[in-house]
Amino acid sequence: MTTEPRQTEGIAPSPGLVMPRGKEVRELREYLVAQGHEEQLTGLGVPRPARAILEVLETWALILGAWALCLHVSWFLLPVALVLVGSRQRALGNRLHDAAHGNMLKGRVLNQRVAALMCGLPLFEDFETYRNAHLRHHAYLGHAEKDPDYLSVPEAPAGRVHSAWSLYVFFVKDARLWRDSILATLFRAPVAHRWRVLAWWTGVLGAFGLLFGWGAALSFAGLWLLSKMTAYHLIKIFAEISDHIGLEPGTVLGYTRNHPSNWVSFFLHPHHDNYHVTHHLFPRIPLANLPRMHQLLLPVSQYAEAHHCERYFRGPRSLVKSWLHFQTERSPLDAEPS
Repeated sequence: MTTEPRQTEGIAPSPGLVMPRGKEVRELREYLVAQGHEEQLTGLGVPRPARAILEVLETWALILGAWALCLHVSWFLLPVALVLVGSRQRALGNRLHDAAHGNMLKGRVLNQRVAALMCGLPLFEDFETYRNAHLRHHAYLGHAEKDPDYLSVPEAPAGRVHSAWSLYVFFVKDARLWRDSILATLFRAPVAHRWRVLAWWTGVLGAFGLLFGWGAALSFAGLWLLSKMTAYHLIKIFAEISDHIGLEPGTVLGYTRNHPSNWVSFFLHPHHDNYHVTHHLFPRIPLANLPRMHQLLLPVSQYAEAHHCERYFRGPRSLVKSWLHFQTERSPLDAEPS
């Protein structure tokens, strides 16, 4: 979910390929209506403002708690704080993503302003710049030239094949992706956005300075930036590789994965971001409602046969094994354990 084209040298689909999402969605919707789920389907598309605000407040409470842990207990706990803050920065990004589809709060203006204030500005993201790029990702999913989130698989060294680790390290080390993790749209959005970011951070750090001292305020800024440079970047790259890498463009169901839903998801795919197939099929359904939508769709054979990964790191149906789907003719979910 980034905001500039991110192509890399390597294996790429035809640049003229465009996803026929409409046909897939129409067939799935017709099935649900035929099964008597029309009213439930409509209800799942309604934002849940109270839950969204509570989750954002919980996210900020955990961020402040991690900061307090370092400040008042020991800075030796910094690695723990970085992981917690980085995962919560990802959670804020996912909430901004939800708002970009109009799914966070009811009312376009309120949805945009609250999401920008509570999620976008602290991450240096401009709401409109982010939203426009993300909607292009949906419209041109898998298009090597038009999808701003497109990542191509790099060529493996001669005589060798990729491992999940080598793929991950390749994208983690990409300087452009690292810059995007840190600065987001700060220098690609209009100048007014930079003033808004400056005002937000001046206000927050000023308040912290008056309440806790200027050293404490600076330590919060340092923790925030260091987390963006390290844990957040590592989590963001893992999540974005997992969405589509190694799959064959052509359809949403064939080119997108659902990720595991377990305790690790709290760190890697917060706020139900793991239901990525479901989201691409029905982007106007809020993240909080995606688990219920997923259950409604499972009886449909086309959906049930899509890429649903049960575990993150081990086993034949693991997420990282599915990254390597392009190296085998077998489905990653049918492959034998290594």
